[in-house]
Amino acid sequence: MSATDDSGKRTVLIADDDDTARGMLKSVLQASGMHVVGEAADGKVALSETKRLSPDVVCLDIDMPLMSGLDVLARLRADNSKIIALIITASPTAQNVREAIQVKADGVIAKPFNQAKIRSEIDRAAARKQLKR
Repeated sequence: MSATDDSGKRTVLIADDDDTARGMLKSVLQASGMHVVGEAADGKVALSETKRLSPDVVCLDIDMPLMSGLDVLARLRADNSKIIALIITASPTAQNVREAIQVKADGVIAKPFNQAKIRSEIDRAAARKQLKR
């Protein structure tokens, strides 16, 4: 079950320990016509808020306190979550990308990001999930 809001906008939860990065991502997502329903500054809050809010999309920074974005995503996938999950990272190394694929991330976005890249990754992931149904 997704939390698409009453206007039909895709809902998003942002998890990043950097306030500035969260604010920038929120602005980009809102400018893309999405509704940011929650934010988290650490992995444990990201996991609990994602379960509580059931957003359509979750954007997870890899490096966060208490629990990494990869660990959060692994837990969400263990619960059979159908959420669109994007890993956001300042260091898109081959190892980070490999680990993101292992936990079934729907996309990896390198910082700094832009509106077009975020939008295209979310749209591409949503289209892939539709094909799997």
